[in-house]
Amino acid sequence: MIALLTTGKPLPEEKAAAKPIRVIYQSAEDGLADTIKPRLEASGADCSRVMVIDESDKELTLCDERLEQAVQETGAKLIVLDPLQAYIGDNGDMHRANKVRPVFKRLT
Repeated sequence: MIALLTTGKPLPEEKAAAKPIRVIYQSAEDGLADTIKPRLEASGADCSRVMVIDESDKELTLCDERLEQAVQETGAKLIVLDPLQAYIGDNGDMHRANKVRPVFKRLT
C-alpha cells in the first residue's frame, strides 16, 4: 500500500494513477533500518516520501504533539502506527472505551 501511495501508482481496483503522497511510518516492534526500510524498498516504495518521528528521547503516543506537527510539516496523508496499541500511551486502557476514546478523538 505504501509503495503504491508514495509512487502514485493505482491502488487495487483503481485504474487511474494518483499524485504520490507522503507517509509517516512508526513501528514499535520492527527495526526501521533492518526490517521496515528493506521491505519498503523491495515493494518499490519511494522512501524519500516516508517519514519517521524520532522516538530515541521519548516514545510517541497518539496524544503526542509531535504527530500533529509532523503531519503539518510534511503534508503526510497516511499515518501507519504498527501496532496501534503500542501508541495508546500510559493513560490508555484498550479494555475500557472511556480511556481509549479521548486518545482516538485527539488523533482525529
